[in-house]
Amino acid sequence: MKLDQYIAAINEKLAGSPIISAIEISDERILGDRRYFRARLTLINSDFLEIAESFTIQYNQIFTLDYRFNGSIHLNNC
Repeated sequence: MKLDQYIAAINEKLAGSPIISAIEISDERILGDRRYFRARLTLINSDFLEIAESFTIQYNQIFTLDYRFNGSIHLNNC
């Protein structure tokens, strides 16, 4: 899998989630052989989740370098 394919797969999974009502990609960067993206997800109960991931390819596989999330979520309300 290539880096572009990975980010497309992430976007597809997020878009297909029944508990996500809106997706805002707030940052996406190409850093040499690495990629970084940050997104704000609005859930169907109006809570939000901010996610960020930095990743690369090692030995022909996607390798996550860093992953963070933050938000106001109450999943029992979705």
